[in-house]
Amino acid sequence: MIFKPIQKQWVRREIKKSINNRQRGTSKNPAGILILCRADEVDPRAIKKQVSKELGRDDVEVIVFYDMAFENLDGFYQVDKKLIKTFGKIADEPIASLLKKNHEILINYFDKESLVLKLLSNALSARFKVGFAHSQKECDDIYINAGMDQIVHFTKELKKLLKVIK
Repeated sequence: MIFKPIQKQWVRREIKKSINNRQRGTSKNPAGILILCRADEVDPRAIKKQVSKELGRDDVEVIVFYDMAFENLDGFYQVDKKLIKTFGKIADEPIASLLKKNHEILINYFDKESLVLKLLSNALSARFKVGFAHSQKECDDIYINAGMDQIVHFTKELKKLLKVIK
């Protein structure tokens, strides 16, 4: 039990370090679109399907965070609180390999913050990090004013913003 507060402190240091050293992905061939979401807030299959459909992309990957038990989802990266090692490092090899890639867009599709999602969001490299206007300001470059249940509205606004930026 004594190690939990120490671990949280290390994770907060890692988050602060990744915020301070943050660089946008500049690769000429970015890895695609990555979505971070919570399983208790949104159906990961629905958000992946809508983003793929609206943006016309098939290179969409999803990291799903679970507070409790896992629902086995094929084709999705699944993480929980055990993802983080004692000193704030990532314990899962597939997720660690995602950290090395530069993504075109990172979508932070979650409302309730957790240390795991915050660490991942700040550690992942992307040209643009997109999230909700009402949450985690230090994680995102672009904010979209939508509710968690407004997946269609969120993706349409994202598409408009990307047209303006490109």
